[in-house]
Amino acid sequence: MEISIHGYPATDEQLSGYELFEQGRNLKIEAKAGAGKTTFFEIIDKYSSGRKGLYLCFNRDLAEEARAKFSGNIDVGTAHSFAYKAICKINQSAWKRKLSPFITDKDVITYSKIGDIKKKVSFSQKLLIYGIKAIITNFLNSASKQLGEVHVSKKIHYVYDQHSSRGKTKPSEKELFIELILHHGKLLLEQMMDIDSACAATQNVYLKIWQLQEPILDYDFIMFDEAQDANPVLLSIVLQQKCQQVIVGDRYQSIYQFNGAVNALSLVPYKSTQLSNSFRYGPRIANLARGTLSPLDSNVEIHGLGFDTEIHKASNYNLGHSMMLIARTNGHLLEILSNLQNSGVTIHLSCRDPKSSIRLIESLLRLREGDRTHLPKAINHFNNWNQIIDSDDCDSETMRMVKIIDNDPEAGKRLINAIEKSISIDPQNADIILTTAHRSKGLESDCVYICQDFEAIISAYTEGKSLDQEELHLFYVALTRAKKHLILSDMLYDAIENKRPFKVIKTPIEHYLTDNLIAHSDSEMARPIIKKDNTCERVKKTESEQAAEAAEKPVTGTKRKQHIDAEGKADKSPTGATGAELDKLLDKDVPLDIAKQNATHELGRIAVKIGHDKTHNLPQYWMPTNTRKFFNPNTAILGTMGTGKTQLVKAMLLQLYQQRQFNGDREFGLLIFDYKDDYTDQEFVTATNAKVFDLVHIPINPLAIFAKKPLGTVHTASTFTSSLVKAFGLGTKQESLLKKCIAQAYETRGIHKMDISSYDLPAPTISDVYEVFSMIEKVPMDSLYSAMNDLNEYEVFCPDGEKCEPLLDLLRGNIIVIKLSGYDPSLQNLVVSLLLDQFYSQMHLYGKPRPDGDYRSLTNMILVDEADNFMRCEFPSLLKILKEGREFGVGVMLSTQGADHFKTTNCNYSDYMLAWIIHKLNNPVSKDVATLFNLDKKEDINRMCQRLRTLEKHHSLFIDTSKNIVYQESSAFWKFIKNS
Repeated sequence: MEISIHGYPATDEQLSGYELFEQGRNLKIEAKAGAGKTTFFEIIDKYSSGRKGLYLCFNRDLAEEARAKFSGNIDVGTAHSFAYKAICKINQSAWKRKLSPFITDKDVITYSKIGDIKKKVSFSQKLLIYGIKAIITNFLNSASKQLGEVHVSKKIHYVYDQHSSRGKTKPSEKELFIELILHHGKLLLEQMMDIDSACAATQNVYLKIWQLQEPILDYDFIMFDEAQDANPVLLSIVLQQKCQQVIVGDRYQSIYQFNGAVNALSLVPYKSTQLSNSFRYGPRIANLARGTLSPLDSNVEIHGLGFDTEIHKASNYNLGHSMMLIARTNGHLLEILSNLQNSGVTIHLSCRDPKSSIRLIESLLRLREGDRTHLPKAINHFNNWNQIIDSDDCDSETMRMVKIIDNDPEAGKRLINAIEKSISIDPQNADIILTTAHRSKGLESDCVYICQDFEAIISAYTEGKSLDQEELHLFYVALTRAKKHLILSDMLYDAIENKRPFKVIKTPIEHYLTDNLIAHSDSEMARPIIKKDNTCERVKKTESEQAAEAAEKPVTGTKRKQHIDAEGKADKSPTGATGAELDKLLDKDVPLDIAKQNATHELGRIAVKIGHDKTHNLPQYWMPTNTRKFFNPNTAILGTMGTGKTQLVKAMLLQLYQQRQFNGDREFGLLIFDYKDDYTDQEFVTATNAKVFDLVHIPINPLAIFAKKPLGTVHTASTFTSSLVKAFGLGTKQESLLKKCIAQAYETRGIHKMDISSYDLPAPTISDVYEVFSMIEKVPMDSLYSAMNDLNEYEVFCPDGEKCEPLLDLLRGNIIVIKLSGYDPSLQNLVVSLLLDQFYSQMHLYGKPRPDGDYRSLTNMILVDEADNFMRCEFPSLLKILKEGREFGVGVMLSTQGADHFKTTNCNYSDYMLAWIIHKLNNPVSKDVATLFNLDKKEDINRMCQRLRTLEKHHSLFIDTSKNIVYQESSAFWKFIKNS
């Protein structure tokens, strides 16, 4: 059946996503700006007849737009609309009386009963009111089931500490302050959630009540849009449902984290696919977007297939037609409106709360006249106009309005009229639409002008200053609104032309926002399977059952499109060549004596069956302990996604586990870095007795000292610090500060760098270092702060040093899976780097296995699946392990999608990989193919490239350490399980 929408066939990416949806998978769709996610939703709607769906979106406008596009099979709504129906409809009149846009100080005083506090304290009632409001807001914005200390955010701590630094509170009373706001906050919250109480409640209250009732939504599937800025309360409700879930968004358009949103695309560990082809703009914008996001992800995919968009410098462009003008801030937007109000053009203003801007201007006009009545909170601490003129204690919007009014009070009055007029203009009839980057999300225009107030971007590009992640996101949002013309202010255009390297500071996520949000158990994250009656349940077929069904199912009546070459001749289907045809591509068969070399093995020794020679019908074995046949155990496994690569690797690991008794007098361990959740399924874990570690409380202490030699603390600190520097892009000063904190942490534990005997004392943990770091006065909010905060907040490594053990002790006789999927790349890189450092240093301390003739026992193996990003990081310890590991009985298996991944700027990992197993490659690089297969002639290289492009699924070319090549059917994990 051909899938089409509005008369156009679905794209390959849309088809790929829809196929996963048809399989009943919970999935994430990474949809780049303008890449047709709405069309994808419409495809689901059109071809899911008989199934009932729910589309959840961010606001009422999006809901109305979606209702016009979807059929009656899909209900559309916002979180608050569903919550209101469930909670407020029961007693609608009472809720209408109770609901309020905010909680007043009077309500806090009355219903939290802070007036009952008898104990004399240094902090003011005003600070208490602030703290109570803040923790209740944090709780209502979280997925938590009860109010607790987790909701005492960093900002609450910061505000209290600021009061302490000014002598308004005592640092010693901070714990009492937290205790009081928690106790009295709970009293207020009870009244806010009680329909019979006169205490006011915000809209988030009834949403929270709905979440706490654990509602069951009666749908076959749920589509959750704009998931990059997900409300944690709504996200938790969706994730608790038993039906199929489709989470859609663009992680790089996450721009509301400051307002309590979370990026579900980074947090939820569902199968991911993407929509990267934008039909809004052309390749120039796509290139600019990729360049903008490259500091976050150098491999981000964005392709422009829309209009051939032109990019202009403002001074070189003649503004002659309607456009959307995007500013970074509200204040700059209003300043532009002030300048344009007499230009004769029709303007529509779309900004955050224009009525609030009007009230601010009116208040400033009154203050200039000496009237302080009813001043908003932002300026009510100023006694007169001169104070506000001289102040630097105002936000940018306020100061821009002050400047306008100070020069000409009448201009302020005219601006009020301009705001009122422009918000009433229909955007369809406007010559210019004025909006901010935040408000432009979801909009598009033929012509877009980006203003010069993207100051953080300009400073980063021109001066190399550090840049907050969300600033990059906002700029990406702004530039991808354009369809035909993108006009950049001169300063912005020049900054892009002369872009310098800079560091990106990741926005830390408050811990309360992820509290009770993601269930890590298999049952919670199991993918639902669609039953024949079109309902969903959480039944998960084993991987072997799925693979067996796919392999045994006959292919009948399937028509494949032919591939046409440059001369118009029909080529064979990429998957249509047989084994014999493949061998003829090089005009030669594999000789029998070569095929026999790896077909026999000595009994009582490890021999892992990696495949079956298709030409001579012989098994092929990988023998990692046989130093004559395999000089080192390092092995590379290549193949495009879906070619059987992971099935082979899992089969190899299973056999290693099953043959562990043949390893001689040593137990060996397997350390797996799992980037895609391929080694955490119950079937693999049960078959290999593997232990899976999330990045939470891994029982390893990266600061433990193993080498008993002088300056051991310095060497350990240096290794740890270099990993942090690489993972988070720290500077020299930050590196030096971190080393000092670590040194202090060792000293606090009584461990002195020149006293080797003190090394036996319990080493400090990362939480100890964080405690030292947090004691520093005026800690800058920079990338070091972000890194230390992440390590402390996430508690990746066990904070209790007594529960930690050396990595190689943990590995002895075990298969350890480090589950990296769903975590931020910086955190992934740090964990991998630290564990590799530990592995390398302990590898030397634990000694070398004694050779037994041609055999050397394994001590440990490291596997990295989907290792392209891993190798690109150029971890120093990885290269050392590859070079030196053979003598210590250590091997490394690297599994990836292309041979070109093995070469990075400073490393060529292929030099240390002697055995290669290569499945189908979509785009083999001629130079790599020539090296791998020892080919010189261009025609032979081209034939081999063609051969690699046309390999069937579960078929591969095995290159042994002597460069012999065998065409084989690869072993598969599901077959071993099925036959066991």
